[in-house]
Amino acid sequence: MTDTEQLYRIWVDWERHVLSLRPAAGYEMICVISRYRPFTKDPKDAAEMIASIEATSRLKVTGLVNTSSLGDDTDGETVLASACYAKEVSRLSGKPLLYTAVKKNVLATLSDGEKETLGDILPIEIYTKRLF
Repeated sequence: MTDTEQLYRIWVDWERHVLSLRPAAGYEMICVISRYRPFTKDPKDAAEMIASIEATSRLKVTGLVNTSSLGDDTDGETVLASACYAKEVSRLSGKPLLYTAVKKNVLATLSDGEKETLGDILPIEIYTKRLF
């Protein structure tokens, strides 16, 4: 068997193995999106990245979580400004927006009306040790 034939056989075996790894019942692949990441600032770019992830992984994204923040500089306006972005990514990708993650201290500053614009909210705490 030539090297090319051997590589082809390895490739076919690998592909067969990958295709056999079908998602089990209850499978979810959640994609986090952020208006403030360099390559996904635009909803169209984010939707294209989701499609690329699906094509490469051969798995389907089942939902989105909006994690738009600016670290310690995140305030209510930062989070509210991401609401339209997240809804547009959802529309373009055809994936449901499951939650918007909001730090609890920021969430406490939002009015009930502002919270409504965000949809379902996932309150979070950040536990990161600062290295500097």
